Amino acid sequence: MKLVGGRRSQIVAMYIVLILAFGTIALLIAVPLGGQGLMRSRPTSPYMIKLQPAGLPIVPLAFAIQIVVGLAVPLLAGLGRS
Repeated sequence: MKLVGGRRSQIVAMYIVLILAFGTIALLIAVPLGGQGLMRSRPTSPYMIKLQPAGLPIVPLAFAIQIVVGLAVPLLAGLGRS
């Protein structure tokens, strides 16, 4: 990009958008698969430790943490190299 006149700020902005796009795609794949993994392991795991299974609570804080970590960690790792 520098060869065709791109400024450093433009290149960094493109890099940030690319990192956030890949992080979003990864979250769109990982969050539902994680929920499915929980649902599939749920029928057997409470009985292994002798608990009565209750309903599966959906915790919004867990989703928020997954989103923040899924976007912030790759972004911080990528910006650490620039």
